[in-house]
Amino acid sequence: MKKFLRLKQKTRIAGTFGLLFMFFIVLGLYSTQGIESITHSFRSMYEDRLIPEMDVSVAMSRLYENRVNLENHITSTIEVERKFYETKIRRNNRDIDSLIRKIGATYLVPEEKKDLKLFSEALQQYRTEEDEMIIKSRAGESQEALRHLTHEGDVIFQNAIKPLTKLGIDQKMVG
Repeated sequence: MKKFLRLKQKTRIAGTFGLLFMFFIVLGLYSTQGIESITHSFRSMYEDRLIPEMDVSVAMSRLYENRVNLENHITSTIEVERKFYETKIRRNNRDIDSLIRKIGATYLVPEEKKDLKLFSEALQQYRTEEDEMIIKSRAGESQEALRHLTHEGDVIFQNAIKPLTKLGIDQKMVG
């Protein structure tokens, strides 16, 4: 302490400012780390909650669009239209599969994992029925395909939609 007091006043002031400057630099570094941590948390929440919730909505939209395309396929009498609707159904199915893989790759709580698994299983069952209805429609059995769509197909479609709806609700609750 005596050594400090023996220094000239200018040197003491410069030393004090130097220490304050170092203190502020260290404080700034800690602040930057805290902000980066908060940014990471928000990014994680965005990627693991908001994006999958939007993907669930898009998948739901594609399923309903496929339902309409299937009905149009069955009721159409023009072969070119039927091929057009079939192509749209196949493209939507690929989109849905891609969205489900994307959702599965994010952080999911156990309830969400269960809903996603149930949806995947119900979707496979619905797609089997969807394929059967398309085959009947192609074979000229439109009335039978339409009956299948509005009876058994409707129940299977609703069973596929329920877990996806629940997944969307769970996403909102957890997020």
